[in-house]
Amino acid sequence: MVPNYIYEEKLFSRINAVIFAVIVGLLLYALIYQPLAEPFGTNPAPNEFLVFMILLFSAIRINFSTLRITSDYNDLNIGYGIIKKPFPEKRLKSVTLIKPEQFFMADGASGLAE
Repeated sequence: MVPNYIYEEKLFSRINAVIFAVIVGLLLYALIYQPLAEPFGTNPAPNEFLVFMILLFSAIRINFSTLRITSDYNDLNIGYGIIKKPFPEKRLKSVTLIKPEQFFMADGASGLAE
């Protein structure tokens, strides 16, 4: 069954994507550089650890790069990837849409306080 949303928005975070892409890139560089040239320092990180960190930061980047906001007739759902938080309609005081250029000048979560 497809949910009947009255509002849905997906916000992609470029800053988040760039930060985690740089971290993954540096870890990938270390993974390739250590076996081919020389290890970093006197006690280098094992390759298995570097692979684990690359996979971990890639998963974090994929999960937290997009904020999804949906609203139906019962509640407002806000979440990053698999982490979601529902706000029942009876707990909301008000919901106000703001323009993207006003986003950093407004308190975007004022209506979601618990």
